[in-house]
Amino acid sequence: DEWAQVGRKNKATVTRQVGAPADDASCRSPVSAIFTGLLKSTVRFSAPHAHYKPSATIEGFNMLHLDIAAEGVSSLEEALRHHSLPENIEYKPDGAACMLPAKKDVRLYRLPEVLVLHLKRFTYTYTAAGGGGYSKL
Repeated sequence: DEWAQVGRKNKATVTRQVGAPADDASCRSPVSAIFTGLLKSTVRFSAPHAHYKPSATIEGFNMLHLDIAAEGVSSLEEALRHHSLPENIEYKPDGAACMLPAKKDVRLYRLPEVLVLHLKRFTYTYTAAGGGGYSKL
């Protein structure tokens, strides 16, 4: 499904739903009703490509994966903030001939009744010799 959604400053965003509709009770088991939340990821373009409409995708999640080994993350609150930081990506909007630079951010759209957090505490270090390894926080 796809629909236009009006956001800030009355700008339209193309929004897509991934999987079963979020509020369709017939598709949800009692367990998924308790543990499933919704994330909304939005892709936006800046000048000179700002004329393309932002694209938003809403999808379910059962667990949030938080990187606690990232630089500047020393608390759960900072890990949640880090999870929703915008990232630079390449994206091909409808009507474009090629991939364009864009920013993608992920926000919690609807929290589940029980939020499960996966704290990623391992990092992979690549060495110049061509090898690498994992280290535990």
